[in-house]
Amino acid sequence: MKSIISHFHPSDHVPVKLDDDHLRKVQVDATDHQQLKKEIQRQVAAQNGRVGYGGWLEKRSLYANNILFNKQYERNVHLGYDIWCDDAEAVVSPMDASVFSVHDNKGEGDYGPTVILEHDVDGHSLYTLYGHLNRESLALRQKDELIKAGDIIGHVGSSAVNGNYVPHLHFQLMSNMLGYKLDFPGVAAERDLSYYLKSVHHPDIILKWI
Repeated sequence: MKSIISHFHPSDHVPVKLDDDHLRKVQVDATDHQQLKKEIQRQVAAQNGRVGYGGWLEKRSLYANNILFNKQYERNVHLGYDIWCDDAEAVVSPMDASVFSVHDNKGEGDYGPTVILEHDVDGHSLYTLYGHLNRESLALRQKDELIKAGDIIGHVGSSAVNGNYVPHLHFQLMSNMLGYKLDFPGVAAERDLSYYLKSVHHPDIILKWI
């Protein structure tokens, strides 16, 4: 898997499971960030890794206490990869791109500072989203700026700025922005999953293809 965390090698990455079935087995409360952080660290250490990744289509109770995910009906299916590492780690673009948007999606449970890139693949657009960055990332890149593969686009944010999560990068791949300009849903309700999966794709299409 291609690393989009700057100084780590692909072999440093190991899978982490945070779906409800797994967390019930290990008796971890997903809404307790300290318990969750310890479980992530345990899984990474058990595999001799340095960076944890995973979460594609995981059903998670992590969002159960947040009104953002429970306004009309429960949103609990994760639509991207979470890449678990320390805050301040540099995030790089996996491909040449132009900057589609840079925005601070403030609020409990939201993305916090977010960068979205647009990539041209044989004349077709692919979009990659990088959520939960630090505030300094907002000044690093500008809309429509052209960047090269490997260029730094931001840094992982702390819990104080990333929507109050254990520090990590949310990485998501879309072929259609569905009218969104500054963000894109990273968690869906089960009833809406088929709609989103027409435009949201497995992150490995990018991270294992390049």
